[in-house]
Amino acid sequence: MKQLNVFYKNSLWFLYIINALLFVYLLPVLGRLIFSCHWNTVWKSVRLFAKNGLGIFGVKVEIVNPHGIDLEQHYILFANHRSWFDQIALIHAVKRPFHILSKKGYFDIPLFGRGMKAVECVPVTDKTISFEEFDNIIGFLGRQESLLVFVEGTRGEGREMLPFMPGAFKFSSFSQTPLLPIHIIGSEEILSKKYPLHSITSGKIMLFIEPPVVVPRKGYKEFVKKFEEQYRQRNRELYDQYLGMNRAQL
Repeated sequence: MKQLNVFYKNSLWFLYIINALLFVYLLPVLGRLIFSCHWNTVWKSVRLFAKNGLGIFGVKVEIVNPHGIDLEQHYILFANHRSWFDQIALIHAVKRPFHILSKKGYFDIPLFGRGMKAVECVPVTDKTISFEEFDNIIGFLGRQESLLVFVEGTRGEGREMLPFMPGAFKFSSFSQTPLLPIHIIGSEEILSKKYPLHSITSGKIMLFIEPPVVVPRKGYKEFVKKFEEQYRQRNRELYDQYLGMNRAQL
């Protein structure tokens, strides 16, 4: 029975890879090269990938937005990171296209890296951004284009978050673009970094939307310190409340 289950999960991953090749690589690259489409036009293909990817594994996304925040506005999306499904959940839930900060190594993956370039993801090396990429990001924000930043810089585990990277705060302060705080809960139980791929399970990812804030230039350090404390505390509360939502125990 266990071998049959592994075979079934591997079959789903095969479908997922085909889905990614078609909607993350082939259509965006052809759209940019042949039809000279703008990146936010081929983004529609990436959203189809996200919808299909969630459907393949039976993952649902629920948006919890008690303040009625308009998700179609221009933001720096600011989120915790626990699973590869975090990006997919956000792409599916937020209709407005956004650039994604991604590890530079992902751009070296054959085919997939070309697709990331086609939708103008931003490469990050050792959790640092070059001056050129910083200028590009400020240019994106100046054109009212949104950006996704996972504040920990990589996938973490469990209740406590990793150290915060300063990029999102600097981007907001420099460009005066609002940060949109989002807490992603449930994705780690669906696919954690400490489990093999065939351990993936169906379930629900919840996106908790908080009111947007602009990082001030004056009083920057004090603001960032207070904001981080509040974000971490809220994330702990949600983690404790919804732990075991998809699995009895991580």
